[in-house]
Amino acid sequence: MLYRVVQGFPGELRIRADKLHGDIVRISHIIHTLARELHDARLTFIGLVAAARGLCRDVGERHSIEVDFEHDSFPESVPSEASLCIFRVLQHLSMDSGAVLGF
Repeated sequence: MLYRVVQGFPGELRIRADKLHGDIVRISHIIHTLARELHDARLTFIGLVAAARGLCRDVGERHSIEVDFEHDSFPESVPSEASLCIFRVLQHLSMDSGAVLGF
């Protein structure tokens, strides 16, 4: 509905409305990412190993790189506080490595 209204705007106004729409979409994605980083529901539902694998996959897709995830002899059950701490370390490592690699 809003798209049809915007398409009826004169040239410059339509360009500005399209840019505003793009900005809103980008801000929405940023807020979604921040909310996910504050508490990733994957930890609760699928566990630390699967959440870590998903984080590596997300980082790889976001930066168009290959990220291999391997784990060895990790306990199936980890207290939620410990899982969250380990996951936060992985998040920071992925951000730090991104900064070092220039993305």
